[in-house]
Amino acid sequence: MVWAGRELTNFAYVVIDAGVGAGIIVDGHLFVSGADLNPEFGHTSVQSDGPYCACGGRGCLELYTAMPRLIQHIVEELRRGRASSLAPLVMASLGNYNRRGPAAPGL
Repeated sequence: MVWAGRELTNFAYVVIDAGVGAGIIVDGHLFVSGADLNPEFGHTSVQSDGPYCACGGRGCLELYTAMPRLIQHIVEELRRGRASSLAPLVMASLGNYNRRGPAAPGL
């Protein structure tokens, strides 16, 4: 993998896929601290009255940005009859995604 920040001494790397993960590089070293201080960006609440997350919180960023949730939302809209150019792409890739990672809730 080629890192865009490989020449930087301070940067954050964020990845969004089945969840939201992050790593913070400070002075060229991975930031590591106590369990409650590590960057858990995916479980940062962005909507206090949002849906409940598996972590026990509400409105976590991961619920709005991670692939399983996005796929679930698209499938729900397709089932409601909403037309979308994403329909063939989502339905074709849904099986591939479920084979390599966790399924979207309710699918």
